[in-house]
Amino acid sequence: MKKKRLKIVKVPKIVMVNCWSDSNKGDSAIIEGTINILYKVFPSAYISLLSMFTEKDPRFKTAFRHLRGKFPEVKFAGSPMDFSSYITKKRNSFFCIAVLIRIEKVFRKAGQIMYSLLFLLFLKLKRTSPPNYSIGIIKEADFVLSTGGHYFASPGRNILDIVKGLMGIYVHCYPLIIANENKVPFVICGQSVGPFDSILSRWFIKYCFKRASYIWVRENLSKNELLRCGIPEKKIQVVPDAAFALKPHCTERVKEVLQRKGLSSEKFIAVSVRQWDCPYYKNYIDEVAKTIDYIITEMGIKVAVIVQTMGPTNIENDLISSRQLISSIRQKEQVVLVDEDFSPSELACFYGKSLILIGTRFHSVILSFLEGVPSVAISYFGPKSHGIMKMFDMERYTLDLRSISSEKLIPLVEELIFNRKKVSDHISKKVLESRKQLYNIFLDLKSFHKKVV
Repeated sequence: MKKKRLKIVKVPKIVMVNCWSDSNKGDSAIIEGTINILYKVFPSAYISLLSMFTEKDPRFKTAFRHLRGKFPEVKFAGSPMDFSSYITKKRNSFFCIAVLIRIEKVFRKAGQIMYSLLFLLFLKLKRTSPPNYSIGIIKEADFVLSTGGHYFASPGRNILDIVKGLMGIYVHCYPLIIANENKVPFVICGQSVGPFDSILSRWFIKYCFKRASYIWVRENLSKNELLRCGIPEKKIQVVPDAAFALKPHCTERVKEVLQRKGLSSEKFIAVSVRQWDCPYYKNYIDEVAKTIDYIITEMGIKVAVIVQTMGPTNIENDLISSRQLISSIRQKEQVVLVDEDFSPSELACFYGKSLILIGTRFHSVILSFLEGVPSVAISYFGPKSHGIMKMFDMERYTLDLRSISSEKLIPLVEELIFNRKKVSDHISKKVLESRKQLYNIFLDLKSFHKKVV
């Protein structure tokens, strides 16, 4: 009698790179949603998260405080490169790049050639640096995911903007370059990308992205930007944001805060604002404040200003902009500030208790959508707000921060309140479709893994 051969199925080692911080609830929501799908598709996978902070950075200790509790089996490690110290050591290289940008303005073609050669040399120098623990994790992986978000961009055409944009692109591409050199497949997972305003930034995106096994972007606007960079259309797929795979969790802490703040279900409007370094910022805050005064005086509805993001950098601390907003509101007695350090799944539950949301942080919109809460999105940068709202057939409820006014915002608020049930049902249906689509694209990744093992 012949013995049956046992089929050995290799458990995949998956490394997620470019992971930011739980203080930014949007980034944390993307990671949590991605891990949810990965465990659904690869139930026994070994998952590692590589932070954008080195383990020597004090921010690393608290960067994943919520995710560690949610996924104790996941390995958390520091950044594969200390970018800040690297800039100090290699500042002469960056100075040369800045000089070549000036040359490029005079000798466009020749400047680009010199520019590209120097950058290739720069990459080669970095790749020969001594390996560290996190680089070892990448080398041992079955595949690497560049976590979703919006960090591949290079806006601006002056020297400082171009150099800053290139460094940002490089630091996020670095773990992908390491993966590629060690023949580890990598995936650009759920990105918004662009704008890329310099020729070199478009060249470098093409240099890195064309080596990806999959390129998943969150909206057609990002797809078009990659096509402009020279990426073949067949390599690009438009997918939902991974945060749609997150599951809201109504904990006792959420219930306690709602009760303490006097917020009853569907009896308040939630608002999220953020800092933004632009000439239109003060007008934006003032116009949202006027809208809130109208909501309170004319509609008799309470307002909760929610601190969506708490860092880890100062510009990401929404407590600052939230306090600025409240100071501009006349009817302060009917406004509450919610600055609890909720996990993304708790925050989704909190938004779910609101009547509608006015959201600048786009992941406040996504988290509210998870509970079917209609939202007006205020777009401040890049394609994600307009693109994703369009995918949900709700683009008309998107306003631009640069041109926002209470005259535009108030009618949209009234319309969403009046049609809440209909809009809510539509959103809930779209969320289910998004989750199904996310699951299916990760099944493609499972098939790909089987082929390469």
